Amino acid sequence: MSDKHEHCYVIEGKLALPYQYFAGAVGSRFIVSLRDKKKIQGVKCDACGKVFVPPRQTCEKCLADISDKWVDL
Repeated sequence: MSDKHEHCYVIEGKLALPYQYFAGAVGSRFIVSLRDKKKIQGVKCDACGKVFVPPRQTCEKCLADISDKWVDL
C-alpha cells in the first residue's frame, strides 16, 4: 500500500491573498448606520414578517424585494 502523501509537493513560505468585499447598497446602508447612528437596522418582509439582520435585498422565503423595508432593532 502506498503512502497517500507520496505525490504531494510542499513549498515553505507566505502567500498574499488580497481581498475586497463589496457590500452593495443594502449592506452599505447597514454598515453606515452602525458607524454614524450607532444603530442596528434590519429589513422586514411585509409578506411573511421575517426580519433579516444583516439585511439583504430579497426575502429568502418568498423572494420579495425588501431593500426599502428598514426597521430599527
